[in-house]
Amino acid sequence: MEIDDSNEHPADQICRIIQANPSVTLRNLTVRGDLEIEYDMRVDELRFDNVRFLGRFEVSGPKGKLDFQRVTFEQEADFYLSRPQDLQFNKCEFKAAANFHSVETNTFWLNGSKFRDHSVFVNMQVAELVNLADVVFEKSVDFSGATIGELNSTRLRSSEPIQIRWAQFGPVWLGNSYSWCLAVEGEDRTSRLRQQETALKFWRKNFASLGQQTDQTEVSYELVVLRRNYFTNKYSLQWWLNVLLEVPSRYGTRPLRPTFIALLMILIFGLIYWAVNPFVAPKPADALPNHPLLLFSLSYSLDTFVPVVNITGVKDWGWVISNDFRWLVLFEKVLGLTISVLAAYSISQTLLSDD
Repeated sequence: MEIDDSNEHPADQICRIIQANPSVTLRNLTVRGDLEIEYDMRVDELRFDNVRFLGRFEVSGPKGKLDFQRVTFEQEADFYLSRPQDLQFNKCEFKAAANFHSVETNTFWLNGSKFRDHSVFVNMQVAELVNLADVVFEKSVDFSGATIGELNSTRLRSSEPIQIRWAQFGPVWLGNSYSWCLAVEGEDRTSRLRQQETALKFWRKNFASLGQQTDQTEVSYELVVLRRNYFTNKYSLQWWLNVLLEVPSRYGTRPLRPTFIALLMILIFGLIYWAVNPFVAPKPADALPNHPLLLFSLSYSLDTFVPVVNITGVKDWGWVISNDFRWLVLFEKVLGLTISVLAAYSISQTLLSDD
C-alpha cells in the first residue's frame, strides 16, 4: 500500500495506518506529534519517503524492513533495542539526538545522511554491512561495543572523534578496500589508492584524538605498508629501509617482538659460549667461579647483548673472552645495538610520519 499526501497528519493517524497495513509506503507528508511504533506492532516493510517528523520518533521490538528516504527528524529518533530485518536511511537529516543503542539488524545504511546532534550506536549488532558513505556527524558519535560485519566509510566526515576501536572494523574494511582499489588499472587504481590513503589518515587522526595509541599505531603501520607497496619504487633504497625497519617491532604494532628477538639472540649466543667455553681468567686467583657454565654463559650473553646497561655483572668476575672468539662478542654487541635502535626508530617514524 502507498499513501502520497502532502498534508500534515497527526502521529496517531499514521500509527493506525501502519497497524492496518504491515507493508506500506508513506510519501510526501508531515507527521505532527510523537510517533511510537510499539514493540508488538507488526511491520513487514515500512517505507518513509520525503517525510518530516515534527515530534519524537520511536520504534522498538522485532520488525521487517525499515526504509527511510529523504526523511527529516526534527526531534529525537529512538531505535533503542529494535530488531529490524534491515534498517536503511538515505539522505536523511537528524536534527536532534539519534539513538541506535543495541539495535540488531542485517544491514544498516546511513548513506548521505546528516546528524546535527549526538548519535549513539553502542552495542549495535550488524551482521553484514554498515554503510556510512557520505555521512556527516556534527557532534559526538559512539560505536563502543558495536559488532560490525563490514564497514563502508567512503567520504565519512565527523566534527568530533568517532568512538570506535580498530578491531571492530579495521581488518575487514581494509581487505575490502584493497579489493576495490585493485579491481581497476592505471590512473583509476592510483586514484582509488589515494582515496584509501586519505581514509587511513582520517582513522589515524580519529584514534589520535581519542588517545587510542594502539589503534593509531596500527593505522600508521597500514599507511606505511600502503605507501611502500604502491607509491615507492620497488627495491629502491627507501623500499629496503622500509622493509628493514619493519622487522624489529612492525613499526610499533608488535611492541613485544623486540623482547622476543632479544631473548632468542641471548639464548643462541649463550649456548654458543657454553658449547665452546671461550672464557679465560687473566688472574685465576682473583676470578670468581664461573660454574655452572651454562648459567654463566647466558648471563654473559645478556650483558653483552643489552647495550649500555650492565644487568648481571658477571663481566666483573675476572673472566674474559679468548682472542679467538672476540669477534663473537663484537657481533653480539652490534646486533643488540642495531635491533634496539631499529625498534625505537621504526616506532618514532610511524608516530611522527607526515599527514
